[in-house]
This record gives sequence, structure tokens and C-alpha cells, in this order.
Amino acid sequence: MSVASSFGAELKELTTFTARGADTELWMFVRNGQTIEMPTADPSNPREVHGVQTLTVCPVDDVAAAGCADPYAGALIGLKPDGRFKVHLRFDESDPAPAAMSGPGGMSGMNHAHAAGDRPGETAGTAEAGGTGTIGVVPAAPENHDALRREADTAANAAADVNSEIMGAPSPAAARSGRASERGRPVPVPEPSPADRGTFERTADGGAAPAGHCMAFSRWNPDSGWVSTLELANLHMHGFLVQPDVRKDAGGNLVYGDDIFVCGKKLTDYDIAMDGSGGPHPQGVNWIHPHIHGIAKAQVSAGMAQMAVIDAADDLKTAELPGGASLPARNLLLKDMQIVRTPNSGGHFVHFADQAPDFCGDNKTSLDNIGRCELPDARKSAPAAGAEDMRLTVKLKASGEETPLDVSEGAWVFTVNGQDYPDITVAPGASEVWRIQNASANITYRLRLSEISPSGRTNLGNLKFAVLQMDGATPVHLDANAGTGGSDALAAPQTEEILLMPGSRAELGIVSPQPEADLTYQLVAGPFQAGFTRDSADTWPRIALARVHFLANAPAAAPAQAAPAGTALVARNESAPGRAAPAREASLDDRLAGVFRIQPQAMPQRETLRRNQSRIATLQEKAQETARQPGASRYAPTYEASPANFCSDLAGLERWSLEQKAHPDQEIVRRIYFGIQETPDGEFFLLGETFLNQATGQEWNGKGQTIDYSGGRPVVPVTLSTFDPAAGPCAYKVDSPDAAETWELVNLSPEVHNFHIHQLKYRVRRDPKSGALFYRAPSPLDAVEIPASLAINTQTVDLQHDTIIVPRGTDTCSDIFTEVEPVSHEEGAVHRFSLDPKGKSCRGDGAAGDESGMIQLDMAFSGGQFASFPDPADPARLDPATFVLHCHILEHEDNGMMQRISVIDPKVADPGAAQSRLR
Repeated sequence: MSVASSFGAELKELTTFTARGADTELWMFVRNGQTIEMPTADPSNPREVHGVQTLTVCPVDDVAAAGCADPYAGALIGLKPDGRFKVHLRFDESDPAPAAMSGPGGMSGMNHAHAAGDRPGETAGTAEAGGTGTIGVVPAAPENHDALRREADTAANAAADVNSEIMGAPSPAAARSGRASERGRPVPVPEPSPADRGTFERTADGGAAPAGHCMAFSRWNPDSGWVSTLELANLHMHGFLVQPDVRKDAGGNLVYGDDIFVCGKKLTDYDIAMDGSGGPHPQGVNWIHPHIHGIAKAQVSAGMAQMAVIDAADDLKTAELPGGASLPARNLLLKDMQIVRTPNSGGHFVHFADQAPDFCGDNKTSLDNIGRCELPDARKSAPAAGAEDMRLTVKLKASGEETPLDVSEGAWVFTVNGQDYPDITVAPGASEVWRIQNASANITYRLRLSEISPSGRTNLGNLKFAVLQMDGATPVHLDANAGTGGSDALAAPQTEEILLMPGSRAELGIVSPQPEADLTYQLVAGPFQAGFTRDSADTWPRIALARVHFLANAPAAAPAQAAPAGTALVARNESAPGRAAPAREASLDDRLAGVFRIQPQAMPQRETLRRNQSRIATLQEKAQETARQPGASRYAPTYEASPANFCSDLAGLERWSLEQKAHPDQEIVRRIYFGIQETPDGEFFLLGETFLNQATGQEWNGKGQTIDYSGGRPVVPVTLSTFDPAAGPCAYKVDSPDAAETWELVNLSPEVHNFHIHQLKYRVRRDPKSGALFYRAPSPLDAVEIPASLAINTQTVDLQHDTIIVPRGTDTCSDIFTEVEPVSHEEGAVHRFSLDPKGKSCRGDGAAGDESGMIQLDMAFSGGQFASFPDPADPARLDPATFVLHCHILEHEDNGMMQRISVIDPKVADPGAAQSRLR
């Protein structure tokens, strides 16, 4: 069977939801125990995967299946830069019950259904493929803000739901309520009881999570696969520059901004002003996914992710470029899922959410990995006596111990818009814009377009493409005097490879090579080694994701002989590797430069940013003086009325401001340390914070204590910890992006990390003298991969990011932490470690011989999204904007590599300042 008959399904467009007027309003339904169809080489015979938790997007005026997006493939959501985004997040909701429909509708908190758009001034979203109708029952929202964010759920059956759910059968909760889940369709559920409303702040084992955040943990069940969740989810608007607030609407109902500290068990409503940062939102590709600490990897790897494009245009299939060019746009959502069939799963496939990096065995670089790799036979069952056991391992619920797993069949499936190795056809001589989203939990994609021979065994070369933007943000000029008019449009940079770490997005410009005969390329994710050596961390496999046909300008030549099944087909003669580029490619660079242009926004030069650090110090000093005045702050009582009680680094910030005031020409940087430590109790992923005066070399911690390693001993060591929801660093809101902090991310492990911070875009810092990007990369791999992730590396233009690679250290950066402050070794506990290099050259200070990785960023906490907001329980008091930073490799985040951060507004902290709510 040829590839043309084995594959060949043209790329499907995502179900698209666009705004009516300025607003986009949608339902999102979380459903447990669903069966989804994973594609195979035979489109008529998909694999059914049971017991998956899904996040389904539906229009507000039609919750019938015909109007909703595919629960795995995902949706494309169009948002206006100056509009509103409203989401009703529900669990196992149904089509409306006629008896429940009465009275006018509202956003949330109404005990009856309502027709979409029947509130005065309310507009409803629409799915392009959807119909009309009414929405389902909307349970009442709780009134108490503290209860939503901090009160532990008392439902006694919660843990039993996770521990006992069986694939293909109702969970205990479903049995109690008399419901079951049908594949791809919601079925009726009764209105939840009062005990079911509010937040869920318990672990899967029933223990209370620390106050102020929602956590959950789960383990493999041999009868049911990986049961990753309860009725538990929230939504993070990744890349959105919006407020992380909670407030009451005009009807007194609680609604949320991008607040990942809420953990809705039955319902959560979001109402987000896209222009909340102080002006129209930057246009570009962003996305939406759950953000429950402990199960983020399991939920995202199940496909719970949606693409969101912020664009002033109504047509998301078209991209407008500087100069007025209008080109076809393709929206490509990349997801992966590991699936296995076990003797206990009733013959069904189940989702293997552990995301084993060695799932493919030794087939990580195989050219036969077309859309997927299959689990090798050696990994399926127990070995012969004396042979190495290669089976997958899981942690059982009962003991938490790693246990080998018998598997009859398994596959690691990589999809584009929910399809396995789809076809993408580019018209003769055409130019297109590809919006690409990495919606995988752990996988890094090294993307390239590779032309291959008819046999599929030889790479004939890679096609260049243009990089228009990354992470949904416009590139910036570094010249403060640069304008933004059409005359300043620049040719977009060109590359043959782009690195998309988890959560990253890119807009790429593709031009046809104008072949004389049809050519076929592959969109390939190259193998990615995450560690300094292959043995020090994960290595992700090479996968051909899609087949791309560039149609000939002239009639195509006679078709080539069909290739064997499982390989790619290209209609041209076999050529030897390293062949000279044919004449038809000679003008490709010029064509890319002529078609794809970027129009960067003006941004001050780096020297200006450095000088303006003194403005930050002034703001810090003002806020700290206020913090020392008892009862002076107007911040909410949930933070005990003073920044000193929720900023774990207030003394360190105060020392920063004092040193900066005394020496305004000296630059202070904030260091964020990344570390990994193996212990008998497991592997912990850690973050820590210090401050550094780069002129004097003095480094101090959040308590203001000078870091001291005199005599090679950790006298006052750098400390790191797993996620602590009750503490975290603080920053100060500034009035302008030219008052940027310098952050230095230091990697004290031999594995790359992926830094992400909510509500903010940042740039890689440049050396003020040379203009070179400021990073330290001991691994030669990062010399290639970091530029690929940055794409633009001129001295006049920078990309903005919200995810960035943190260069790996060497293997020396292993086993360099000692646990301090022993705590109960239970899931959800905070584990603290001190850095103790033990004579190894991995201190992280950048001294001669230091083998840690490092990258520096410019971070400006400016914009309306950082404004304090009234506490719903007491509007006379304010809450600071509080959100998180973390590694977006979700295995790392779930295992502790996350910090809470709060932004303090000095104008609010000072009781003599303006009394506005700064909204």
C-alpha cells in the first residue's frame, strides 16, 4: 500500500469561533471518562481511547454536538484586541432541560437557563459550523471570595471518584447522580448540590492543599489507566496581557480574569477585557489550557488546549502583513498523546499521561516515525530471565511505587489539528502564513520543512521560511527614535529551523519554491536532546508531522513510482545528499524578503533601560516605607494588610533600593535559579531567588542576607524550593516599559528548562557594548537551539517572548543540593534545598569555570494588567495582581518548578496617593 493511500487526508481546519461585534462568548465543558478517536494510518479505522478527560468548546447559542469543536483536535478562537472574552467553564453539562428554562439570563449565578445574548448589551459568540438554540442550566455561584480561593471542599466522595473510576463505565460520582458519559456527547446531569459548588482544594487523596491554591495529584490505576482528575479544572489564558483578577459583575456574581488560583469544581465564569493592559491587546497567536498544579501535564497531554488568535480581522483564514499584503493563513495546533492497551483496560486504549520520553525505545531518530512511533515489542511484556526489563513503569495509587506495566499495544501519536500526518497543499507560486502552536505538555518541536526523495530515505535539503513573530507579540526596534510607520517595515528574518518549546507559538511565512514539477516536503520535528548528554535528561523523537505538497507552476511531470507504505512520496528523481541547490531556489531569499515584512514597535535602547533602573528603586523605597507603617496599606485582609506579609523577598527588595539609591550607576539584577535534585523520596524540580549587584559581585537573598560560600562551604547558601503557594517574590508596578528589571535565569541542572511568566512579554537582554544576546551556554547544542528559539538576533530588532529556553548546565550540575527544613514527604508538601556544589564547578555565579547555564531578560511590570483590584469581599480594600512563573515543561511544573509572584503598586500602598481603584 502506498503512502498516498495509507495517508492523504487533507489538513482539516479547526472549528472556528469568532466574535459577534467586539465580544467573544463561549461555553467550555470539562468531561471525564470520555472516549475519543485517535487517528491511524487507516483513516477508516481510528483507535478508540477510553477514559480521557476532555475540554470541549461550544457556542453559547448551540451546545448540540454539531456546534461544538472536536474534543481532542481543539478549536480556533478569534478575539478582538479591544473586545471582551467571556467563558462559562462547566463540568459534564448537558443540552438544556426545557423545564429549567424560565426568566431572563445572566452570566453566572442564575439557577435557570437563558437564551444567548438576551441581556441588555450582551453579545453572543458563534461557531462557524454551529446552529442556534439555548444554553443549559447555570448553577448559582458562591458569594464568598475567600471560599472560592481558599475553602477546602468537604465532599467525602472526591477521592473515591479518582481511585475507583473504570474506563468505559460511570465513575462513582456518575453512579451517584444517575448519569454516564457517552462518547463525544454530554448527557443530562442534575443541578449540583450546594456542597458541590465553589472550589476544590484537596489532593486526590483527600488531604487539604495549602491555602490559596488548588492542587491535585493522581496515580496509575491498573484497571483504568491514568485517571488524572476529578471534576477539577480552571483556565489559563496563556500569552494574554490581561488582569489576573476576581470581581463581581453588575448582578453580584463572581467572575474571573486570568486567575489560576481559582479552582472551579462545578462552575467558573471568566470575563476578560482584552484591552486591560491599557490599550488594544497585541495581535498574534495565544492559547488556553487548564492550570491545576500537579495535574497540568495530565490534562494538557489529554488534549485540553485551544488556540486563540487575537486579530482585528474577522477572517482568521487570512493574514494581513505590513504594506497591505493579504495572504492565506493556516492555523496549525500541534498535540501529542501516548496511548496503551493493557490486560486490565478491557481491550481499550487508555491515555498514558506519564509521557515517558523513552516510549519509542531506540526508534527516536527513525525515518519510519511518520505521524507516530509504535511501542517496541521489547517494552510490552516481561523479559526473559536475566534480560533487562524495558517495560514502561507507572506509580500505583496504593503504594506510589514504580511498577512495570504489561502492554499489548502502544503508540505515541503526534497530531496536527487532531490528524495523524495530514496533507498540506500549497498552490503554485503561492505565499502563506502559518500560525503554529505547541500545545504539547512536555515535547519541544525543532521544526523544519525537509524535501525528501521518492523512497523517503534521503533528505534533499530544507526550505527556508520567514519568522514574523513568536509568542503572540510584535517584534521591537531597539532604537528609541525609531518610528512605526510603513517606511520602517523590515524584511522578516529567515531560517531553516525554529525551536518551539512547550507553550511557544510562531507565525511563519512560507513561499513556494516554484518547482517545475510537484514537490513534496515533510514538516518534521527533529529529535531534541534536553540534557547535556543523552543520559542526563530526556530525548524527544524525530517525527514527520505532515506532508506538504508544493504544486508545480507548469504541468506536473509523470508521477514517480509509489513509495512503500509508511514513507513519504515526492515526484522527482532521487538525488544524493549534499547536492548543490538547484537554480529554482536561487531567488527564494529575495522572494521571502520581498513578501514577508515585519513592522516593529519602538522600544528604548538597552542603555536607556539600564539607566532607568533607578526609577524602580524609587518606587520600591516608597512602597517599603508604607509597608512599615502599621495598618497603612489598603491591600486586602487576605494578605494581612501589608506587602510584608505576602512578599517573601521584601527585605531583599529593600536592600536593592538602598544600593541602587547609593550607587545609581550600578546595575542590580534579580536571579532566578532552576535546579533538580533526586532524593529517596523522588525527583524535585526547584526554583530560588536572589539579587546581585553586578558591579560589586555582592549577592543577597530575599531576607537581605549576603550569600556566603567562604571556604567553599555554604555559610549563607542559595536556597531553592518546590512550589510554595503561601509565599513568593514581589515586583513593583512601573509606569513605562523603559523601567525594566534585569532578570538572570540560572540553570543549575544538566537539563534545559522553559521559562514562562503569566501576564507579561519580555526580551532577551543584550550586552550594552557589543549588542550580543546575553546568555551562557556550556552545551554546544544550545549554540544552535537558542538562536533558533530567538530567531531575530540583529542589534536593532528583538522578538518578545512569554516562553524562553534556559540553557542547560553540564553534567557537573548534578546532585548539588541538600534538603533543609525537613517536612512531611507527602504530595503537596513544600521541599526546600540549599545549593551545596561540594567542590563542583556549578555555583551559578558566572565565575571562571562555572558550568551552569544562564540567560538574561528585560522584564517590565508596566500596564493595566498589573493594577490592584478591589477585593470582592471588601471593595474598600485591594488585591495586588498575583500570578505565577514556572517552567512550561509541565512535568517540571507539576513537580515543583513554579513560584507565585505579586506585583505591588506603590500608588496603592501609599495611603496618601490617589484613591482610585486603578482599573
